[in-house]
Amino acid sequence: MQPLAEACAVAAQWFQFLFKLDQFFAQQQPQRTHGAGVAGTGQGSLIIEYVCLVPFRLNQRQHALQVSHAAGLEQDFAESGGKQRLAIARCQFCGGGNGNAFRRVCPCVSTQRGENLQPARTRHAAIQQQQVESLGTGLRQCRRAIAAGLRLRAKRAESIAQETAAGGVVVRHQYPRMKDGFGVDLQGVGMVGHDEIRVVQLYLAEWRDMRSTSSHLLLCCCLLLAIGWVMPARADVLLTAKSVNVPGARLQQVTVRIGEGAANGLHLQLSATQADVPAMGWRRLGLTLDGGLQRDERLRWIFDGSMHLAGAQGGALSDAHVNIQLSESANTLLVDILQGKTQANTALPLDQLSHAQISLKNLPAGWLQGLLGTVWSGRPTAGRLDAELALDVRDAGLQSSGQFTLNGVGFDTPTGTLAGQGMNGNGRFSLDTTGGPASIDLDASLHGGELLLGPLYAKLPAHSVQLGLHANVQGGAFDLQRLRVSDADALQLDGALAFDAKGELKTLKLDHLHASFPAAYQSYAQAWLNTLGLRDMSIAGELDGSLDLRADGLHSFAFNTDSLNLAEPDGRLGIDGLRGGLDWAVQDERPATTLGWRSLQFYRISNGAAQSQWQSRGGTLGLRQPLEVPVLKGQLRVGELDWRPAAAKGQRLETSLVLTGVDMAAFSHAMGWPAFPGTLGGAIPSLRWVDDRFELQGGLSASLFGGFVDITRLSLQQPFGSSPVLNGDIALNQLDLGAITSVFDFGNMTGRLDGSIDDLRLVNWNPVAFKANLLAGNGGRISQRAVNNLTTVGGGGIAGGLQGAVLKLFKTFGYKRIGLGCMLQGAVCQMSGLEANGDGYTIVEGSGLPRLQVIGHQAQVDWPTLVRRLRDAINGTAPEIH
Repeated sequence: MQPLAEACAVAAQWFQFLFKLDQFFAQQQPQRTHGAGVAGTGQGSLIIEYVCLVPFRLNQRQHALQVSHAAGLEQDFAESGGKQRLAIARCQFCGGGNGNAFRRVCPCVSTQRGENLQPARTRHAAIQQQQVESLGTGLRQCRRAIAAGLRLRAKRAESIAQETAAGGVVVRHQYPRMKDGFGVDLQGVGMVGHDEIRVVQLYLAEWRDMRSTSSHLLLCCCLLLAIGWVMPARADVLLTAKSVNVPGARLQQVTVRIGEGAANGLHLQLSATQADVPAMGWRRLGLTLDGGLQRDERLRWIFDGSMHLAGAQGGALSDAHVNIQLSESANTLLVDILQGKTQANTALPLDQLSHAQISLKNLPAGWLQGLLGTVWSGRPTAGRLDAELALDVRDAGLQSSGQFTLNGVGFDTPTGTLAGQGMNGNGRFSLDTTGGPASIDLDASLHGGELLLGPLYAKLPAHSVQLGLHANVQGGAFDLQRLRVSDADALQLDGALAFDAKGELKTLKLDHLHASFPAAYQSYAQAWLNTLGLRDMSIAGELDGSLDLRADGLHSFAFNTDSLNLAEPDGRLGIDGLRGGLDWAVQDERPATTLGWRSLQFYRISNGAAQSQWQSRGGTLGLRQPLEVPVLKGQLRVGELDWRPAAAKGQRLETSLVLTGVDMAAFSHAMGWPAFPGTLGGAIPSLRWVDDRFELQGGLSASLFGGFVDITRLSLQQPFGSSPVLNGDIALNQLDLGAITSVFDFGNMTGRLDGSIDDLRLVNWNPVAFKANLLAGNGGRISQRAVNNLTTVGGGGIAGGLQGAVLKLFKTFGYKRIGLGCMLQGAVCQMSGLEANGDGYTIVEGSGLPRLQVIGHQAQVDWPTLVRRLRDAINGTAPEIH
């Protein structure tokens, strides 16, 4: 009977544990329910089925081990909150026994929360007592002890029901069938190799007045571990759950196996086919934990093993070592994670597991993709970081703050409006996603790398640049309500910046801007000016200003400088000694300003010193008085000028110009042409800037070579772009051919030249289309060299078999008419002359003796070839005719 007595003692210990479990819930339930009812509107249940089979015959060692485990369990339970003690007499038997086994079937506790519960809803808990199978005759004393234990447990459950009913919780009991006067139905025995707990569904956070849902979770974990701790050495505990919900996380298809481990410890395996932590942006991830579980001399639970998280961005926790320490006396849960060079250390209070203190070292930036994805559409692309932060996970989001260090970090957004690359630095941050739009505060010191904030681009210097911002992010929209940049050597600015969900700029407001050049240009302004076609600028000086740019256009700008010099390498734009400023707003009237310079260069044309007076009224910035500018020994007078900076389309600027006395020799030199005498003058009654082009009404007239050159229908598109486009018509009237040929060294010619160049189109100052006709119709003299050059240009020859020999005897010839035409289209020039002549066209019609006639035979000439022939003719080189 000794083994039977030992088995009964084990059963008694198990019932004692169950009584204490009832005691604990009896103490906990009123705290959770009195005056509160059941909170929430969802549905949930906790269904636990427990089947425990232990050996019937226990030796003294096993009995001592069970007693020791029971004592440990009693201490654990007391530490977890159970204060009352319920003693139970243990069965004592003498004599021998048989080899049968005793099957112990423990209670099954099932709780079900009803559907569609109202605020004062009722929670139903059913305690179903399974039958304990018969051991045979002669065991009456043991059966009495077991029956007494069951009756005491039922009585205690009834007490729980009475205590919790007032709080909206109803406990229903199902008592076992009574046989043999003991209330116990005893049947045959069986043997199973492990213990199994099946949790069909587990929902926590059901009562508002609970000490905390994390305490409930901790209790469940401790009780399950305690069950595993008191099991026989060869037994396993298997826990399966369809879903487990805790604050901030949801696990599905969960399996937990607790078995024998090394050094009197336990081996714990946990897996979940799907893990969701919405606040961290982790969804549908696979989770596996595998390691040893022990309790040390300080009564701490310690887990040490591996963690595998499948599907996390950046490979986060894909193959990590994890160490977890749970100390109820210190009210602390410590989690240490190591993967490669990455370390993460987390400390959580047991009574508030939603709060964590986290230390990160050498963390790949890609691991933060999930968290960042909950805030905005950007993603990290490279780099690592260290951080010390606090994290609070709320029902509606999370709150976090701390300090960080960046090492080569990069990021970008789908729209490309926000990006960074190779950034280094450190700073502090705070993040709050609980109250509507996500709120971000950042104060950082950055150095190296590149940063793009919409139109603001920075190539960060090697020294530290201070960056401060406050941003709200919602639905992909990004609103930088406070932006501050401080680079002592180059730039200081305060302002705001905002984008909509599509990445379109909504607001760029710079309340204060101070730039010191050239450092500001190299680090901050170069990319922006490149978009305006101003590349490789040379800038020196200082500038203060402000800007208000919105989605509907420019609203205001202002700048002021004491001295600023800038120049573009190709000479299209240059300003020396700029001083003063401008002040404009789309509404209201702004104070008058003065802007002057020592010299101004525009498209290689140098202008002298001048000073202008400006004022903004009703969105128009205009000259208060006419402006006179010296230019190439002449003068340019600008009359009324009205500029509407807010106009993105239509007429943006209108003015009138008068040009007098411009020296053509200086003008030719500036344009890179051969120098020729004359003056340029004219009046442009209206010059308008419409859309993206300048249009001239009226025209320019140049007095050249004893005649006149008139330019009309002139327009300039994208003047500061990479490929400006010039259109216009040019008319030539009575130009002296002698003066022209002397300048260009084409060969001597006399007479007067008329002509036209219609529909002229230059792209980046190179001709791409025109229709030109030149005619000397009043006769004159032409030299042998000029004849040869005209012949080669037209690809023709001298008419008549004897003319070639006769030409060698004369230096000049008389002509009646000279005519040449070219229509350029698609890089091919369609040549023409005075009239068609068989398979060619006449270029020179002779007069007198010897009679000269030059015929052109090439009707189509490649434009670059024609230009080369003209260049060779002017330079005195014998051209090649193919």
